[in-house]
Amino acid sequence: MARRTRLGGASAPKESDLVVYARKTSSQDIASKVGMRRQALAEADPESAIFMPFSGYGELGKLVPYPPGRIYGCDIKKAAALHCRTAFPGSHMIHKAAEQLPFPSDVEFGYADFDAYSNPFRAVMHFMKRARFTEKVEVILTVSIRIAISRRRRPFSWRAMEYAPVLNQRAAHEQLDKFRMETEAWMRRYGGIPRLHKIAGRTDYFWFTCYPGRVDN
Repeated sequence: MARRTRLGGASAPKESDLVVYARKTSSQDIASKVGMRRQALAEADPESAIFMPFSGYGELGKLVPYPPGRIYGCDIKKAAALHCRTAFPGSHMIHKAAEQLPFPSDVEFGYADFDAYSNPFRAVMHFMKRARFTEKVEVILTVSIRIAISRRRRPFSWRAMEYAPVLNQRAAHEQLDKFRMETEAWMRRYGGIPRLHKIAGRTDYFWFTCYPGRVDN
């Protein structure tokens, strides 16, 4: 049964937004997401900044929970970004797309949570190329691309980071079995080392430990 999250305070989300979140995220998936993030956060530099794009209204971030003063994040919904400023006092939350967020030059990140539900890879690439890091950075990805590949019968192009415009059921079927390996290979160019992958649920959950300084992007 889906788990509903109740939030209060200024700029609170509409009930309809919470219902949508609850319906797309089962209790089992929430437990998996939270458990993996707590483990990854424990591995990160305790003084490093936390990147939280696709923040929503902070439902997941408060369950982990993330240290408010170290959070830098964004959401394309203005109400969500405003709510997170109240929900995480001292955080740096703005109304902007994750692929366009400007990173401060004097801040080093040691952790990033890409809870995009569908396709986080453009935002991941932006983060890995533009942000500054501690020696290593823990990266969490929530991905549902395999579900989309199966339904659309179109393979996912890593070069274009979007689905092929033409139906190709055979190529899509073959990609389903090797999508995890393709994800690892894509992350490896940034120094990705897989720590944990695919937990039971409707989506793929990945945890990578990356060493950006050791890779020539």
